[in-house]
Amino acid sequence: MAEEQLEMETRMRDGLRKLLAASTSRDQALRAAKALALCNGRLRGLRAEFRRRSEESAGRGSDVAAKDREACRGKVGISDLRIPLMWKNSHHFNSKDRSERYSVFCLFKMGAQVYDSDLLIVDKAATDICLENATIFEGAGPDFQLKVEVYSCCCGEDPLTFTNTPRKLVKKLKNSLGKSTGKKFSSALDQSDVETLLLTETATHGVNYSLLASASLSLENAKDAFNAHSLTLLGNEDSPSWLPLYGTMCCRLVAQPDCMTQDAMTGFLNEQPSGGVPGETWRRRYCVLRGGQLLCFSAPKEREADAEPALSVPINRETHIRPVDEEAGKKANLFSVINPEPGEDTARIFQAESQQDLCKWMEAFSQHFFDFSQWKHCCEEFMRMETGSPQKPPLFLAKEATSVYQELSIDSPVKPDPLVATAQREEEEESRAALFVGPDEADVSSGSSLKRSESSPRRSRDSEGTSKGREPSSRP
Repeated sequence: MAEEQLEMETRMRDGLRKLLAASTSRDQALRAAKALALCNGRLRGLRAEFRRRSEESAGRGSDVAAKDREACRGKVGISDLRIPLMWKNSHHFNSKDRSERYSVFCLFKMGAQVYDSDLLIVDKAATDICLENATIFEGAGPDFQLKVEVYSCCCGEDPLTFTNTPRKLVKKLKNSLGKSTGKKFSSALDQSDVETLLLTETATHGVNYSLLASASLSLENAKDAFNAHSLTLLGNEDSPSWLPLYGTMCCRLVAQPDCMTQDAMTGFLNEQPSGGVPGETWRRRYCVLRGGQLLCFSAPKEREADAEPALSVPINRETHIRPVDEEAGKKANLFSVINPEPGEDTARIFQAESQQDLCKWMEAFSQHFFDFSQWKHCCEEFMRMETGSPQKPPLFLAKEATSVYQELSIDSPVKPDPLVATAQREEEEESRAALFVGPDEADVSSGSSLKRSESSPRRSRDSEGTSKGREPSSRP
C-alpha cells in the first residue's frame, strides 16, 4: 500500500512540474507551485513512515511483551490559525509599498498525512495571516507530533515572464543556425528535452515558495480553547519571499480519543439495587462503556433512539473496579464499581451473564483506564472539533477573490407590470383620501367605489356588444 502511494505521488509530482512549466498566468503558476510543495511534502512523509515501519518490524522481539497494550487512536484537529505580522510603520502606512504582495499557505504534517491550507494573498497593509481552515487527522496516537510549516512567495511580478523566456531562447537558437548545420541542430533540439528542462527549471525558480517558519504541537498543546504557540523562524531576511513574522501563532488544537467518541464495550449486565436490600430483584440493563461513563439503559432500543440512560456511573482514573469473591449462597460473576466521594465511597454491584463476559468487561475497563493514562486531560472533558473544510474545486476552477464592489448586485430594476402598478396607485389614493374624510364619508366613498366596480363589468359588456353590432355581416 505504501509503495503504491509513493508511486502515485511520484507521478503527480512529475505532472505538476510539467503543469508549472506550462502555466501562462500568475494565478496558475502560484497554485501549481503550491500543489507541487504539497506533493513533495507527502513524498517525504511517506518515505519517513516507510522507514519507521521497517525499523519497527526489524526490531520486534523482546519488546513485544512490554508493548502488549496500546492506547486507542483518535482524531486531532487544528483550525483558526492566526500568525501576526510585524511590519515597520513606514511600510505598513505607506500606500506605495502595498503594491508588493505575497502568496502564503501552510502545510500541516503528521506522519504520512500531509494537508495544505487555502492560498492567501497578503500585502503590507495586512496585520496578520488568517487561515480559517479546519484540518482533521485520523488515526492519531497520544504521542502525535503535528508540524505546521509556513510558506511564502513574492508574487509582485507575473511568472509569465519567466515561462516565456526559455521558449524565446530555444526559438532564437534554432533561427540563428546556418542552413547547413541548421537542420542537424534543429532536429536534435526537437528530439531532445532541452525546452522542457529549461521551462521546468526556470518556472520553478520564478515561482518559488520559501519556508518561513515552523511549529511542532503535541498532546500537551491540545486544549478546547484558542491558544498561542511559539514559531521557529527559518526565513532569510534578504529573501524576496521574507515576511516579518512575530514569532508566535495562535490556533485551536483539539484531540478526540476514540474512547471518548466510540463504544469501548456493550452488553447486558444485572444491576443490584442501591443499598443491597435482600430479596429485592436485580435490574437487567443494557450497558455501554463510552467516554468515561458506564451508561445503563433499560433496553437496546433506548440506546438506538439516543434516549437518556436510566443510570450513568462515572468511570475515571479514581474509579476502582474489582471482581467480587464468590460466597456460598450468593450470585457469581459479580464486580463492584467504587467511586470515592467525600465522606464515603459509593459502590455499585453488577453481574455479568457468564464468566467469559466478566473477563471481557474487566479487560474493557483496564483498557479504558490505560487510554485515560495516555491521553491525559483529553479524556477529562470532551473537546468539540470543527468540521472539515468543504471539498475544494479543481485547481484552475477555484473562485477568484473578489472585492465587495464586485459582489454587489448592480442589475437594472425590473419594470413592474402596468396592471399591478395601477392597482397599487389606486390603493394609495384611497388611503390618502381616507385620511382627510370622516368615518361616515369613508363608508360612503367605499360604497360608491363598490357600486362603480359592480357597474364597470356591465358597461364593458354593453360596449362589447355595441362593437360587435357595428361589425358588417358576412355575405354568403
